[in-house]
Amino acid sequence: SQGNFTDAEPLLRTLHESTVASLGPNHPNTLSSMNNLAGLLHSQGNFTEAEPLYRRALEGKEATLGPKHPSTLASIFSLGKFLEQKGALDEAEQLYIRELHGIQALHGKEHDETVASRKNLERLRRLLKTRQ
Repeated sequence: SQGNFTDAEPLLRTLHESTVASLGPNHPNTLSSMNNLAGLLHSQGNFTEAEPLYRRALEGKEATLGPKHPSTLASIFSLGKFLEQKGALDEAEQLYIRELHGIQALHGKEHDETVASRKNLERLRRLLKTRQ
């Protein structure tokens, strides 16, 4: 229910602020808490505040963990999903492609996560075709 999200927001904000204070802005845990806060804001429909948090979390994870790290790939997917829901399908497609390549490099072509990522990209591409 929406009430639970509303109750969770101040807690996630406080958690994120304390993580920044104790671990610094570029620590993987800080970046994960940033991504979680972005996800909550996104689920509340607060796209304006969610987007820069998603982008910052992804940039930080790429810089600290590398582009193929599972946590980085999760952030790539999160930003892609956000952009898809926002209607920025071309940028979402590019992120889904990056996520698929990373997942495939980690797990191989037939792994469940790779198959799910591929299906997600195919679904988005069908959506793109209907908009052309």
